[in-house]
Amino acid sequence: MVLASTKRMGFLPLTEGEIAQLKAVRAACPELEKAHQPVRDFGQMRTLRTSAVLPDRINDARTVQPPGITGCARGLTCDLEAVAAGLTLPWNSGGTEGAVNRMKRVKRQLYGRVGCELLRKMILLQCPSATAPQDLRQSRSAAPGNGVNWPLGCGCCRDRASA
Repeated sequence: MVLASTKRMGFLPLTEGEIAQLKAVRAACPELEKAHQPVRDFGQMRTLRTSAVLPDRINDARTVQPPGITGCARGLTCDLEAVAAGLTLPWNSGGTEGAVNRMKRVKRQLYGRVGCELLRKMILLQCPSATAPQDLRQSRSAAPGNGVNWPLGCGCCRDRASA
């Protein structure tokens, strides 16, 4: 069984049974019923990648009683320009976040028992393009102090950093 990604699942229509189940859950929880429309509005803004109605949606969310929704609306107003840019601009930091996540995973696996040099080698060994010893020899020339500022020291990361 292959599971679809969350991006694709968001566009799948609900079946009649799922719609009835959702209505029953919302009817049983008044706070959930109040939060339903603001959450759907924000989801639609994200899907359509529009920020024109963002201030209106934030004001609507402030009037909703569940503290999670009002707290989220309050947080969005702190940096409204950045939120609007995140909704409308095509760029994201997904690649950078992935590299940072990968480095943190390797660091956790080593349980703090290593120095920087061994940690660097372990990260290089886990890098997607570091498949041959030649890549490791190349990475030694990119050691700290050699004037190379690649995040992981290998060619694939250099290409990502320059893109």
